[in-house]
Amino acid sequence: MSEYSVLPDNRSRLESALELAFTDLLYASENPYPTLLDPARVKKNALPYLAQDRGVSEWNAAAPESEQRQTVTNAWKIRRLAGTRKGLILAMDSLEYDAEVTAWYEMEPKGLPYHFELVAWKRRNAGVSKDMVRRMLAHVEGAKSERDTYELILAVAVRAGLALSAVLSRSITVFDRSYVGDIVKSPAPSAHVCVAGAHCQIVATENIASGVLPDLTACIGGFLAGGAARAYLFSDFSPRAIA
Repeated sequence: MSEYSVLPDNRSRLESALELAFTDLLYASENPYPTLLDPARVKKNALPYLAQDRGVSEWNAAAPESEQRQTVTNAWKIRRLAGTRKGLILAMDSLEYDAEVTAWYEMEPKGLPYHFELVAWKRRNAGVSKDMVRRMLAHVEGAKSERDTYELILAVAVRAGLALSAVLSRSITVFDRSYVGDIVKSPAPSAHVCVAGAHCQIVATENIASGVLPDLTACIGGFLAGGAARAYLFSDFSPRAIA
């Protein structure tokens, strides 16, 4: 705390007490610099005062904080670039809109002199309200030249993407086959057939056949066809036959 006093020597005790109290409050306050004049870092409750200091003519207290900060950030830039294509784009950027400007001499066929088209679309494909259109017109009026006429066109931005991914993993197949006896010719018996496209599949079978089998022409063991990331087949096939 500073012991310096701005009061004259004939100050009263009450005046000295008030000065001391205000001095204590001042030194106890947090130093607002250097973020006070930085729209990106200043506290939210100070944004309206910083906007007023920079001459922002259109201010919405209910707007998102990100939009308020962007409006204050662009205020001086828009004033310096007023009447230019860049200034109009910055005016829309203050409302978190992207924009394209087409001057009259760039149109096919050419438009009226000093006329332009401004196409704007909301970022993140958000909706547009009547109040937002009013605010957009106010921002355009503040950024365009006095002689200019314009047409505001609102567009909807849609972005789509397609992603494919796959993981290759070795499949594991375990067989345990044992044959006891003589097998003669028979029709073609087959084990389990599994076709899967699941993420993970496990098939466990235990088939035991015993008795007399006819002539055997072909015997097919386990068969697995899959598009799974991982597939496991455990089979215990034990046929027994008596000649």
